[in-house]
Amino acid sequence: MIRALFLLTLTLCASISINASESSTTTQNVEDSVYTNVEKMPVFPGGETGLMRFLSENVRYPVEAMVSNIQGRVVVRFVVTKTGGIGDTEVLRSVHPDLDMEAIRVVKALPGFIPAESEGKVVNAWYTIPVNFKMIDRPFRPKQSRR
Repeated sequence: MIRALFLLTLTLCASISINASESSTTTQNVEDSVYTNVEKMPVFPGGETGLMRFLSENVRYPVEAMVSNIQGRVVVRFVVTKTGGIGDTEVLRSVHPDLDMEAIRVVKALPGFIPAESEGKVVNAWYTIPVNFKMIDRPFRPKQSRR
């Protein structure tokens, strides 16, 4: 796949709050609650730079999206578990099914995070990232075979 045809940029969106609050989508057990605001957000090893590097090295621009010149920002939300793993994932802002699936695939492949903390305890927390898919120069055109 031609990696030079696209530029992947990433902006991390995370809100930090002094007071922790539980998400409305929490389970009945407080131990399994997923927090939306925590005192200490989850941290990717290597920080934001490391996360951007991981995404840029692992995202594969879907061929159908290249051929159709589909570009845009997919916003993905996922749970960073108490152990630092990746839990539930969901697309908050869709561009195209192919780009959405690729963003989800890469998020699920992320290595462990340093988990979030609230009131001195390690907790499950939501984490949101936008993944930008942008073609550089010109639309992708598959090579035509010569006859």
